[in-house]
Amino acid sequence: MRTFSFLSILIWAVSFTSSGQSLNRYAIIPRPAQLDARPGEFIVSRATTLTVPAGQPALKAVADSFANQINRSTKLGVAVQIANAAAINSAANTIRFLPARDTTLGNEGYRIDATDSLITV
Repeated sequence: MRTFSFLSILIWAVSFTSSGQSLNRYAIIPRPAQLDARPGEFIVSRATTLTVPAGQPALKAVADSFANQINRSTKLGVAVQIANAAAINSAANTIRFLPARDTTLGNEGYRIDATDSLITV
């Protein structure tokens, strides 16, 4: 169930568009503890890449599952790549999965940071 909820939130992040409107504008379940709306939108296209750092099989499995959901519904052929730190930090039109380092999030906590060219989970 945790993976389903996580992927639901990530799907929201991929389709976000914000213009400073209220939190009610976003149909997010469960409701995030905090949401800071920003202008812009991230557009998933054939150029979009999902990246995972080497040595992170659990993150790779989540990214693979997410890519499969995107590809089934859009036929875009979004790929998951294992990337080194430099590639993960510099790629555009990318959804990057990074291991959580914040111990205050708990077992099911996560952070999503989204801009018009990069989503970090």
